[in-house]
Amino acid sequence: PSQPSAGARTHVVSAGTVVFANAIASTRTLATALAALKVPHVAPLHAAMKQRQRLKAIDGFSKGDRGVLVATDVAARGLDVKNVTTVIHYDVAQTLKTFVHRAGRTRGRAEHLLLLLSRPILAAPAD
Repeated sequence: PSQPSAGARTHVVSAGTVVFANAIASTRTLATALAALKVPHVAPLHAAMKQRQRLKAIDGFSKGDRGVLVATDVAARGLDVKNVTTVIHYDVAQTLKTFVHRAGRTRGRAEHLLLLLSRPILAAPAD
């Protein structure tokens, strides 16, 4: 198989991706990090944004203008998010009900589901 050229970038996160995080700070950090990694068309979506900003982010994503929507659970309820191919749960939903709502926003259209789990590093036991 051919290898990507030295200057080529490949992205796990691509157009049509919704990344769910539990905290507004996480969405901001993730959106900034993805943009720094040259992931195209990243838009945050969280409750601290003005309604106009949220609608613009959702509209741009649904029309395909924005490739990646990094959202808190504000996107998990009452929205029909179109053009979703991948859902990434950066943070595990805090309740099963919230997880179901997150999945429900895509109405089963997502082709891929990723669940990223992390935990604090535990110190090695003292001898």
